[in-house]
Parts: sequence; C-alpha cells; structure tokens
Amino acid sequence: MSPKAPYRNSLRSKKMIKLSFLKLLATKDISKIKILEITEMADLSKGSFYTHYQDIFAVLEDIENENIDILNTLMELHPCHTIIENPSNFLLELYNQINCNIEIYSLLFKSDHAGHFLDKLQNEFTNHMMKDDVVINKTKDAQCAKIYFSFIAVGTAHMIYDWFTSENQQPFEEIVSLYNQFMTNGISAIFK
Repeated sequence: MSPKAPYRNSLRSKKMIKLSFLKLLATKDISKIKILEITEMADLSKGSFYTHYQDIFAVLEDIENENIDILNTLMELHPCHTIIENPSNFLLELYNQINCNIEIYSLLFKSDHAGHFLDKLQNEFTNHMMKDDVVINKTKDAQCAKIYFSFIAVGTAHMIYDWFTSENQQPFEEIVSLYNQFMTNGISAIFK
C-alpha cells in the first residue's frame, strides 16, 4: 500500500510557512525570527506550524534540502567524468538553475547559517563525483580519488558561495572560464 498523498491544504500550509520564513530571513537573522511572526504572516495557527515543523531551523533545513534535491537532479544529468573533462556545461546549467531561484539562494548563502548549506552542497558534489564508476575505475588509488573529488567539490561550492557574497561580482561566465582553465591546467593557469 502506497503512503497517502498530503492534502492540498497541508501542502499550501507548508508553502506559506516557507514563503513567510524567507520573507523574514530577508530582513533579519534567523535567530531573531519568531514562529509567531511566521504564522501571522502566513495567516496560520501556531498549531499548523508545529504540524509541519519542530522549530525555525527545521523550516530552513526543509528549504535547504529542497534546493539540494534540485541541484542533485541537475548533477545526475552530468556524470563526474563529463564535469572533469568539460565543466562549462555543468557550471552554466548550475548557474541557470540557481539564477531561476536567485532570491532563495542569496538568502541561503547570505544567512547566518550559510556554512551549513555550504557543507551540504560540498558533500553532495563529493558524493556525486564518487558515484561515477567511469572515473573510479580509472583511478590508481580510491583514497587519492576521494581527496581529489573533495578538493574539486569544496572549490566548486566555495566558488559559487564567493560569487553570491562578493560585492564586486564578475560575470559568472568569466568565472566558469577561469574554472575550466584551473581544471585543465591546474595552478599554472594563474601564473604568467
């Protein structure tokens, strides 16, 4: 027997809670957001909030996980070996996906809990790379491959984070071009 689908009202309530939370997160730190503010803005009871979430951080976790799932779907379309060979396609699609939800990602990267989201992103990149049998079977040492993939994943996640939090944003296409050079030429790409 399959699990029951959530009622429309339940889905609507969760959506309203998340939207209200994001509006508040745009104006204040998460530690300053009160459940009462969310429920009043969403026009819901506190009981409705607690039906779906334990606390404010559970709302943030749900939003983070939804966005990580979206990025995972995109990563599944790009096996690791194709990213290593030519990261441009993946990075530009990633940028387009993020750009479609720029307000949410900006809040996630600029909130006082951005490190948590960044860690999740790095872990997902690393796990995605470690699932690619084409690459794993070509490596001499699985442990060395894991270190390399972690290095790439952390660099990719931080590149995105830095782009979001930087005052002087370079066009993302320029960053992708530099990233390609780093992947192809290593550190020598930055020297004259």
